[in-house]
Parts: sequence; structure tokens; C-alpha cells
Amino acid sequence: MRRPVAAELAINPASSRRMGAVEADSSGYPDCRREFVDAFSRAVSLGTKTGLKLSVEAPLVGMSKARIVREGEKIGAPFELTWSCYSNERKAC
Repeated sequence: MRRPVAAELAINPASSRRMGAVEADSSGYPDCRREFVDAFSRAVSLGTKTGLKLSVEAPLVGMSKARIVREGEKIGAPFELTWSCYSNERKAC
């Protein structure tokens, strides 16, 4: 349940929030599945004050990691500011 905590902290009542879940990671991390993202978004919506519209999205969930990198390169994503591994190291793997 690590991703719900992170997503909950990120939610702003005025907008939707996106998380970087990738289904390829779902064998070890069930919160990386589309099913989880959809359920969590629904829970956020149900647990929010009437009249506020909140959603949680995972636009990368169905992409391969290779495609994510290619798409990031296309838009000039600052990869040096990202963390892309689960190891507890000082530098990303």
C-alpha cells in the first residue's frame, strides 16, 4: 500500500493527479496495475467532499519501460531528476 499513501499526499482538491505506475512492475507491486489505479481513483472520488472533482491517473501504466523512455526523450523529459529503480542506492539504477 505504498502508492496510495504517496498518491493521497499528492492530491489537490482542484485537480487530477498523475502517478507513474507501470503495469510491467505489477508482479511485485500490485498497486502498479490498471485495476488498482481505477479503484484508487474511485475511492478518492467517493471520499471527497461533494462538488469537488478529483481523479488519479496513471498515463504510463500500459506502456513498456522502453516506450516510456522514448516518449520522455521526445518531450525532453529531465531524466536526471527522476528515480527509476527500487534499489536503495544514492544514484538511480
